[in-house]
Amino acid sequence: EDGAPQRIEIPNMPGVNYVLGGGIKTRSAILLCGGEGAGKSTLIIEMFRHLARQKVKTLYVCTEQGLEALCEQHERLGGLDDKYQLLLCESKWPKILSALEKEDPIVAAIDSLHAVEEVEDEEGNLYASGHESAVGRLGRDIKKYVDESRCAIFAVGHLNTDGALAGGRLLRYMLDGKLVMSRGRNKQDPTRYIEAGDKLRHGRDGCRGKLKMLDTGLVDCGPLPYGHIDDDQAGAA
Repeated sequence: EDGAPQRIEIPNMPGVNYVLGGGIKTRSAILLCGGEGAGKSTLIIEMFRHLARQKVKTLYVCTEQGLEALCEQHERLGGLDDKYQLLLCESKWPKILSALEKEDPIVAAIDSLHAVEEVEDEEGNLYASGHESAVGRLGRDIKKYVDESRCAIFAVGHLNTDGALAGGRLLRYMLDGKLVMSRGRNKQDPTRYIEAGDKLRHGRDGCRGKLKMLDTGLVDCGPLPYGHIDDDQAGAA
């Protein structure tokens, strides 16, 4: 646990593993972003569910909904392993950081950064939640934490309709790279894509995977060839 970073392959998710360069690298912080309804939260739940089968301890921090709703979402997607899938519904950054330090997960997610509160500057002054400065400071704090621990963290962010990162541009420079989720042709299309961008330090920049959003969950359909334009993506909205 105290040695060099390790690569963790996610069972049954070949496309995501491909985009990540062979799996999740510990001691890394990755921005996972996408527009509304892209499936970011569902992807996190599916990844953590598969990791639990490998006895990999995860912590999912939800900043935007209550525990009952979060548990219902997990049940709909196949259940929850109480031993390896830890859930925390909390928006205050000091409490989130304390939980990370106490539970010491191998992989964690904060969903989403833009709702995190009580982020302080160097003088102890509070930033406004979701402000570019707050999100940038969170990125720095998260990167510091993963560098000093064994953990990998997925930091979930939202994209505005123009494709810009909500809350500002500082965050992507603080972390080890960015994954972007997007839809297929339209809102009714179950197809989703995941792509590595912005010089993902622990993965393959520009590589893409294809997924399907079904009633039973998110299914990984595998990698897409580099530069390939998928039929389901042609004319995507």
